[in-house]
Amino acid sequence: WKHLKSKAAFMTETVKSGIPSVSLLLMQATGSAVINANILRTLGQDMMAVYAVTVSSMQILKMCVEGIVGVIATIAGVLYGEMDVFGIKKIMKRIIAIVIVVCPALTAFFMAFPGSVAKLYGFSLTELLPVLNTCLRFFSLSFLVYGLNSIMQNYYRTIGQILPATLTTVLELFLIHVPVSITAMHVGGVKSMFFCVF
Repeated sequence: WKHLKSKAAFMTETVKSGIPSVSLLLMQATGSAVINANILRTLGQDMMAVYAVTVSSMQILKMCVEGIVGVIATIAGVLYGEMDVFGIKKIMKRIIAIVIVVCPALTAFFMAFPGSVAKLYGFSLTELLPVLNTCLRFFSLSFLVYGLNSIMQNYYRTIGQILPATLTTVLELFLIHVPVSITAMHVGGVKSMFFCVF
């Protein structure tokens, strides 16, 4: 009975620790479906192509940021298990400092060379390139906010604070991002959507 009880407790903790990741995936999928449907219906396929390339460019940021904040789950997780508060503070300060350098550097690259990012994704609609360049520049302004939010989500998940980790995801993606994006789209088109992301 004790064995089953400990196993059940372990399974419960495992499920709880996975809630932020699952909620992130659900919010992303639902939010994308709602936004995509609204863009296609309101702005048409050309603007949908601009939106898709701009959003896809987030993968460049994710590769850099996730590589940095991934350390939280390993090193900070071990330090938290040992209750090494000083060690946790030290590693978190280092991670934040790196993100504060990397994200603005990527923003600067997007600001200076949006055309290179467009070419990377094979965007060939020349007449829409100025619109895409503007969207990429606006979008890149949110990179630092994304990086810091990613740190927060990973930290809370690592120390077992499921509610804050989940709430940051829900608030960021669904309760704020989707309504603001759709409102901005109706007011000022696709450019306004990415300006409001910042």
